[in-house]
Amino acid sequence: MNVGAAVTVSITVILALSGYLITYGISLRLARRKEHLEWVNRQLSEYYGPLYGLIQASDRIFRDLSSKHSFWGDGERLATEHETKVWRLWIEHAFMPLNRRMMEIVIGRADLLIEDHMPECLQELCAHVVGYEAMLVRWKEVGSFSPLRHDNASTPLFPGAALRAYISTSFLLLKKEQEQLIRRIR
Repeated sequence: MNVGAAVTVSITVILALSGYLITYGISLRLARRKEHLEWVNRQLSEYYGPLYGLIQASDRIFRDLSSKHSFWGDGERLATEHETKVWRLWIEHAFMPLNRRMMEIVIGRADLLIEDHMPECLQELCAHVVGYEAMLVRWKEVGSFSPLRHDNASTPLFPGAALRAYISTSFLLLKKEQEQLIRRIR
């Protein structure tokens, strides 16, 4: 084989190998992006999306209810028997089902958290739900309607502002990341 033929074969092999390596690298990068997109989609569909919807529903119900009923105002005033009955009805049949669902997601899907630890507001949410579970049992046992706020509210209180901020920020961050990944894959 002459030198010219050997050079031609060598160049052909080098180009073919380079093309293969470049194609392999691009395919690997695309597969990693697709895998990451699947992870982000799971975080949105199984964790942050449902939490976002539930907190929005809870906020809306609370705002509407608060606009119609005063309940305890600044916390010093005693509630009327009617206000207490209304409050307990809404806690038992509206807020607690939403709160239980939020807690199920927080605990059952903790593997989908953005962080490597459980944020404080999510811990407070779980403590709030557990506190109200005990409160519901107490209401059934006692049966009477105490006008005192501490007899009708869970400790700790619902971490509304912190929870809303955390869930909204995380949801919007993931939606942005999802959008960027979709653009990169196309």
